[in-house]
Amino acid sequence: MARRIDIGNRWALITGGSSGIGLAIGKELAHSGLRLIIVGRNEQRLAQAEQVLRGEGAADVMTIATDLATAEGPRNLYNECHTRGLDVGLLMNNAGTFIYKDLVGLEAERVEQILALHVRATTTLCRLFVADMVDYGGGWVLNMSSLAEAMPLPGLGMYSATKAYVHNFSLALAAEVGDKGVVVCSARPGGVATDLYGLPPRWQQRGVRWGVIMTPERVARRCIGALAKGRRSVTPGVGNRIGLVVVRRLPRRVVDFLRRRTFGFQK
Repeated sequence: MARRIDIGNRWALITGGSSGIGLAIGKELAHSGLRLIIVGRNEQRLAQAEQVLRGEGAADVMTIATDLATAEGPRNLYNECHTRGLDVGLLMNNAGTFIYKDLVGLEAERVEQILALHVRATTTLCRLFVADMVDYGGGWVLNMSSLAEAMPLPGLGMYSATKAYVHNFSLALAAEVGDKGVVVCSARPGGVATDLYGLPPRWQQRGVRWGVIMTPERVARRCIGALAKGRRSVTPGVGNRIGLVVVRRLPRRVVDFLRRRTFGFQK
């Protein structure tokens, strides 16, 4: 990587850090000996992730169990960090959920959850922690958007729209605080071999083997590399960048055909 992510004696905070891309990012940062705060809802999974990250070389690991989908969750997380004296120099907003279902059939609770995690939590945590970074004289932010942000397809309305918010919000924030020493990068991965999409492990393995999806470790390396270089956006994988161009040009009849073939997978 062209530049090293230097946060001094501060901490790197990762939401959704006990599994998937969040844990992979944690491993990548642990290799540089950073001190990590991992955030999630499940205390047992957080404890397991803590042991993994210590084994990967993290200088120290703290865990905070909280639900960022609640109205008070993001501010409670910020307050908890201040109470413990944990100054955050790198923030990764990774906590999220995946929904593939038409809006009219979507339960109100799931609508609120995806809005809370992707929009409210990301915005609130950036507002609070980035203000501290500006006062400190610099910092780093990695916000997890998705390739789907540019794919407003049937069944993906809520997911693609909220991820588009994350992407555009991140680009604007990067312009606002770039001259204050804070680097903000929006990551737009495509399919990743995690449990987010509900794919069985065997299909995740096949997807990686066929080159359809990426491992979270590979995504993590690309994302951290882009952040270290000061880039404002990264789309890991050449195939994903090509696929983005193709999807944007799909004829309506093709979209309708795909909808008919995949409608049964909505949940």
